[in-house]
Amino acid sequence: MVKFRGKRVLSVVAVLVLNLYGCATQPTSDPASQAEAEARYQQAVNFARSGKQMKALEAASQAVSLDPRNAKAHELAALMNQQADRQEKAAISFKQALALNPSSPSLLNNYGNFQCQRKNFAAATELFNRAAAIQTNPKPEIAYTNAGLCALRAGDTPQAKQLLTQAIEVRADQSVAVYQLAQIALAENDSLVANSWLEQYLRHFPHTAKTLLLGANIENQLGNPLGVSDYTDKLLSGFPNSAEATQAKQLGNPVSGAQHFAAGTTYDSSWVKNRNPTHFTVQIATSKKKQELDELIKLLPATENAIFIINPDGRPRFNLIAGNYSDFEDAQAAMLAVKKQLPTRRPWVRNFAGIQANL
Repeated sequence: MVKFRGKRVLSVVAVLVLNLYGCATQPTSDPASQAEAEARYQQAVNFARSGKQMKALEAASQAVSLDPRNAKAHELAALMNQQADRQEKAAISFKQALALNPSSPSLLNNYGNFQCQRKNFAAATELFNRAAAIQTNPKPEIAYTNAGLCALRAGDTPQAKQLLTQAIEVRADQSVAVYQLAQIALAENDSLVANSWLEQYLRHFPHTAKTLLLGANIENQLGNPLGVSDYTDKLLSGFPNSAEATQAKQLGNPVSGAQHFAAGTTYDSSWVKNRNPTHFTVQIATSKKKQELDELIKLLPATENAIFIINPDGRPRFNLIAGNYSDFEDAQAAMLAVKKQLPTRRPWVRNFAGIQANL
């Protein structure tokens, strides 16, 4: 029986099977079989989307049997075999797919990641270079990012930095490349450069648990306990049950302190719960004292504000958020305005889904 490895990532950067580029496969002599193969392939994609890897593998294999020249089906079978740890079968399927469709950026990236995971670094690099060089490739930055991450895995940090930098030269908001460049700078004890990369990331995306921990580590390297505390508070507020919150707490104790409230108590939680989870807001501050946040509200422009309480690890905190924005850039502009108005605060953009998950 095939055993899949949970939710193991299929590729270093998300060149997902669900978004395979169209492939120019040659028609078979049996149009009915070709049509049935395409139907089975689409079924396999749907199974993969819903996390049913075994069914996806079965459907992809059926598609290959019906139409051996369906490159997309070979690629999907390769990815499913890779996830099932059937490495030899995956290798065969990748080779068959590449023979049928040698100019697919998706296939070259996925096959490159497969080779990198097997520590065939030279072969992986050649595949990524081919993907990046394809003039019709709509996302060459993915190939550069994959190549950079593979170079990191091979222990070649200078090459990794060069490739990741190429990725963001193509697309400044390539989140994985920017994040990894920040991590590299931090590992090289260049905290100011790391912070610059983190700021570039935040110009395009809201914080995640990983970027908040990165910020805490940067502040720790800078010798700024207040900065560490600020990021730790954000993690405990936004991602209280995350591994990153646990790691951040080991860097030092948050300044906010603790106060005892009944678990799950909230203030104005109904407003927060009723917001569109895809919308964004600006978190202004976290404090053990509600009065402090009440005073801050007086300094804010007229907008929708809320104070709510969360209780991570029995350490309740009041949290002040302001605004309800459907667009991330609008929320980011509001955050910058708050920074100017309250220069001692370090506001950050959040989406309501993350807040609602912890209420």
